[in-house]
Amino acid sequence: MSFSGKTAIISGAASGMGLLCARKLAEAGANVVLTDVNAEAVATAAQAICGEGGSAIGARVDVTDYSQIEEAVNLAIKTFGKIDILINCAGGAPTRVLERPEPFEERAIEVLDWGIDVNLKGALYFCRAVIGNMIENKSGVMLNLGSIEGVTGSTAVEYCAAKSAMIGMTKSLALCGAPYGVR
Repeated sequence: MSFSGKTAIISGAASGMGLLCARKLAEAGANVVLTDVNAEAVATAAQAICGEGGSAIGARVDVTDYSQIEEAVNLAIKTFGKIDILINCAGGAPTRVLERPEPFEERAIEVLDWGIDVNLKGALYFCRAVIGNMIENKSGVMLNLGSIEGVTGSTAVEYCAAKSAMIGMTKSLALCGAPYGVR
């Protein structure tokens, strides 16, 4: 499959699944815009993709800040003309990422907020920021990485709540985008 002439923007792209998606899309010919809260790692990842012959730029983005997302989307459009693909990979259970394993009833409100902000609001913000360009171009795909825990649940309550909400968000976005060729 060729993605030549397509542009993808990916959150959480400095490592893990986000970086893997960026590499594979670049290998298939896509322009990739890697975003991540870790500025050094995202710049290094984008440079590595370019060094392998791919087309990539990196941008430091905190997904809890809509203005930073909007700046990255504008950079992608200015650089490559449009956005064809959005992949929301930023996230993780705060019990693991923030190393906060305390039981739910003892978990700080800031930890709960982080879990919802990064795992749900960040994806929602990115979808909001790209959908206008996709509608204008009558084409686009938004992929939101969830988790089985959004269906099954676990003791990472805020993470599971966010991933469960992402399912409804994705179904609703499909309805909003369908008349315009946006999936």
